[in-house]
Amino acid sequence: METHTSSKKQKRTEQILQAAMAVFSRDGYHNADVDEIAVTAGVGKGTIYRHFESKKGLFLAVVEWGISKMKESIGEALKDIDSPIERTTQAISTYLKFFETHRGFYRVLIQEGTDFREEVGKIFREKYLPYIPLEEDMRNGIKKG
Repeated sequence: METHTSSKKQKRTEQILQAAMAVFSRDGYHNADVDEIAVTAGVGKGTIYRHFESKKGLFLAVVEWGISKMKESIGEALKDIDSPIERTTQAISTYLKFFETHRGFYRVLIQEGTDFREEVGKIFREKYLPYIPLEEDMRNGIKKG
């Protein structure tokens, strides 16, 4: 039963994050309304606040969620590539394609994230950079010549 409840909660959280991403990217952080996010997600406003402590907390969760999706996308693209040069090229290409296909996240991260530059930078440094092996791949490429 706990797994079902956990799965249901995870699905609801994902639903809220998707709705919040859409509203934040369309309206911007300051103009975004939690009531609108709730309506878009198909939940009550109280449900939003059971999952997230504040509008800012929800915004930062959207940033973290988007970064995790980007990390997954890059990881998937690199999983079968051994050449350091090809890995670096593919990582950069996938990174750029991710933003091209996820324009809402780009707007949230780049334009709206400036209000929370320190927090967004911390999320990026902790959740993304350590898992993207570009530095290691470059060192290996230099060693191999």
